[in-house]
Amino acid sequence: MVKTQPGPGNPSVIGNVQDIDLKLLRVFRTVAHHGGFVAAQTELGVSLPTISNQIKQLEERLGMRLCDRGSLGFALTPQGKMLIAASDHLFAAVDDFRQNVATLAQKPVGEVKLGIVDGLSTDPGCRVPQAIAGLHRNFPGVSLRFFIGPPSELESQVLNGTLDLAIGLFPAIPPALDADKLFEEAHGLFCGRGHALFDKAEADIRPSDLRQSAYVSWAYQEAYVSLEANARFNIQGGTPFIDGLLYLMLSGVYIGYLPRHVAAKWTAEGALRELLPAEMARTFDVSLISRRSQRASAVVAAFRQELVAAHRPAGG
Repeated sequence: MVKTQPGPGNPSVIGNVQDIDLKLLRVFRTVAHHGGFVAAQTELGVSLPTISNQIKQLEERLGMRLCDRGSLGFALTPQGKMLIAASDHLFAAVDDFRQNVATLAQKPVGEVKLGIVDGLSTDPGCRVPQAIAGLHRNFPGVSLRFFIGPPSELESQVLNGTLDLAIGLFPAIPPALDADKLFEEAHGLFCGRGHALFDKAEADIRPSDLRQSAYVSWAYQEAYVSLEANARFNIQGGTPFIDGLLYLMLSGVYIGYLPRHVAAKWTAEGALRELLPAEMARTFDVSLISRRSQRASAVVAAFRQELVAAHRPAGG
């Protein structure tokens, strides 16, 4: 009896998922997550033609077009969007299976997906590396994936289960999330060399000088302060990323807030100046969030404990 192989348009591939299908699905999910082939190339570690061929192979095996790519950019087709949603359930089930088997073997393994805002690495209060080291001492087989993004996106990805944990500045934490304060971050108001206020004596800087200066907002950070406080600034730009703030302020055109630990290098080099530090400084909580309804795996729960413990004051 001759057996036919699954091919384009042949639905038997759906009921006969093989290792190659899982591999191709992971490639497709990575491309979709990054919004295109080029952006996904670094994470996948393969050439663009290889990625293109793998997506084409998956489309042929499933008998459907999953994405459009061309001069108009990358976009998922309706079928592609539905496949992403279906694959979320599939890989969640695979992770549960791996964790259950590991628990039976008393050797917990798995993957932890952590999101974190950019620019925290130079903060002396940030002890994420120490928590990672503690996790790997207890779970040497664990896989850790990092995602860098603005707090609004991190919060959304924790809520929908894409991320297990996230660290950042979250002004209003939804009831569906648990939060642990890790440390505080000090921010100051800065301008770059070439700005009208850069060489002005501190005693001569007036509130009107700040109101008249072009101000770049750190987007989510402004949610922490009152409307009255924001009203003192002439907002003419915004970005949720530290590098974006630095580019704009180093131009000498804008004033804006930066974490002091980020600005320290540039201040020491004479490229930035903090304005009225006694009056304009702000302090924000850096928190760890997780989904309250989620039944955390052993490694996720352990990493959360490591993060909280690493940031606990000595003797606390």
